[in-house]
Amino acid sequence: MTTHKFSRNTLKLFAFLFMFIDHVGAIFFPSVLWYRTIGRLSFPLFAYLIADGMDKTHHQGKMIARLFVFALISQIPYSLAFTNRIWSWNLNVFFTLGLGAVCCLMIGQPYVFKNINTTEQKVLKALLIFLCAGFAYVLHTDYSFYGVLMIALLYHVQHTNMYMKFAEMQKYLLFFTLFILTFLYAFFSRDFLQMSCVLSGLLMPHSQKHEKPWGVWAYCIYPLHLLLFWQMRKL
Repeated sequence: MTTHKFSRNTLKLFAFLFMFIDHVGAIFFPSVLWYRTIGRLSFPLFAYLIADGMDKTHHQGKMIARLFVFALISQIPYSLAFTNRIWSWNLNVFFTLGLGAVCCLMIGQPYVFKNINTTEQKVLKALLIFLCAGFAYVLHTDYSFYGVLMIALLYHVQHTNMYMKFAEMQKYLLFFTLFILTFLYAFFSRDFLQMSCVLSGLLMPHSQKHEKPWGVWAYCIYPLHLLLFWQMRKL
């Protein structure tokens, strides 16, 4: 049985559309839940695209650096849009994506741990992932430790034998991973609205259709739309 797969660029469009809906709700209509319910579908798509991008790129360090550069660039627009202040110590989602990308680097680079046996490798990698998740929690990044763990798990799942051998199982593995992680997060945080994000797993994985990448312009969308929403908020 074959299932339709969206292209990578189409998943980006979905992710940005859901993000716009989420931010419209958060900034202009905070009491209207359906904006946030739909908007929650955005982050897992970005998380998947980061995990997939770290797997495909030959310039992982450059990708991580770019995420953190745009994290710094986006912090003032993020603060203005959501708090109407020039700076907020609740950090924007680029910090979360950057920490998640660091986790992918640790998981996917065996030469970093080449002098350590397999069991110790797994323990060390797990500790480094939880360290990155801890940083996200302490720094109050958007989606916090939950977002970092999501990126790391989606990256890990794509490197399991079952995922690589059985293409028809990929969608279900990604969906199940999102469901388990999000259920645990929602249960302990009592944020059951977050469960709606699991539906984004039905849009994954992307097809292997070759497309021209969006490049750095995709990163610019985030701070620019926040500046636009901030100006609209002042009207």
